[in-house]
Amino acid sequence: MRIIVATGALLLAGCAQTTNFHTKDVGLMVDKSITDIDEEKKFVYLEKSAFNQRPVGVITLVHKEPPSGALMMPMSAIFNGPVEDLIKSTAAKIGYSVRKYGERPGAPALVAVNRHNDTAYGIMEEGLLQAHGLVRITIDQRHKSITVRYKRPERSPVAHIDDTRLY
Repeated sequence: MRIIVATGALLLAGCAQTTNFHTKDVGLMVDKSITDIDEEKKFVYLEKSAFNQRPVGVITLVHKEPPSGALMMPMSAIFNGPVEDLIKSTAAKIGYSVRKYGERPGAPALVAVNRHNDTAYGIMEEGLLQAHGLVRITIDQRHKSITVRYKRPERSPVAHIDDTRLY
């Protein structure tokens, strides 16, 4: 019986077809790698380094003029807490008013800034970069105002933790 089964297996093995492997085109894999690299390059510009001295994308200036005056005033900051508090305290030191636009996220964006001999602009920028895009600001140098812009302009279904406390 064993001989019959072994002979049958050998005969049927000769009739087996080779498997066609469906591999992706090399060009598609290269295109995906290029897309991944482009995404990573976007994050490089968000970090201060020898390559990039000034991070971009979190602060918008209303009149498209370079930051000057009180924004470039040298100052130091050691801060741990919500990014909104960092912006409010820095704005108060340089004489700017703060407004908000949009709904705060349910959880506060916590930042840790430890900067010495930097500018007010650089200190706020560092905090905003740590907030990972949840908060951005618009600065109007002529009216000395800062508008805090949250990622979502509509009302959030989840209330911010400070909005639920009774004082």
